[in-house]
Amino acid sequence: MADKMKFKFLLAPQDILSIALLAACYPLAQILPPECGWENGLIENTQAVLLLFGAMFCFNCAYYSVKGLGYTLGWLYFIMFMRELSWGRVFFPTGIDELGPKFMSMSSIPHHDFINAAIGLAIVILLYGLYKYMPWKKFIFEVPFPVISAAVGIAALVLQYGGEHVWFTALSHAQNQLLEEFAEMIVYTEMLNMTHYYGFHYLKDVKN
Repeated sequence: MADKMKFKFLLAPQDILSIALLAACYPLAQILPPECGWENGLIENTQAVLLLFGAMFCFNCAYYSVKGLGYTLGWLYFIMFMRELSWGRVFFPTGIDELGPKFMSMSSIPHHDFINAAIGLAIVILLYGLYKYMPWKKFIFEVPFPVISAAVGIAALVLQYGGEHVWFTALSHAQNQLLEEFAEMIVYTEMLNMTHYYGFHYLKDVKN
């Protein structure tokens, strides 16, 4: 008999928080100061903290138990954290306009060739880890797929894309940017939720 995916309709507490934030994105984008959605602003810094927390959580799990898988996922979160910092560009502001701070181009950053090479190497290491340590078949067919968490994450991705491309014509460009950053924060929240979910099931059902 062929393997079949299993589905789980579980509303986790973290999903409730994400749904509440998702519902609040649009009205908050209209009333919060545009500065909250700027590069290096409150919401983007919160995103960076969430990603760094995800990296440290996975590295900690790797230290105590799931070595290869934990280090691979931690490395993924760390790469995303560095990308959120624009690979260091956020430390080289050049000015500011109505949409927020402006930064040096990547080619103008000191030692940018070394940084680009390091990024490439980091991605190669990540791909190797995903190939070697990620139990894809077991995660797909043995662990029930968390439908609600995935749906919330996908909805947030669509909202993030819409804000980035200024779909919401009733909002200004700065408000669309704020909406985009809010939605991106929800995506990262759901990533953490699903990391915990699959990690728990991996230890409980797969590894034993």
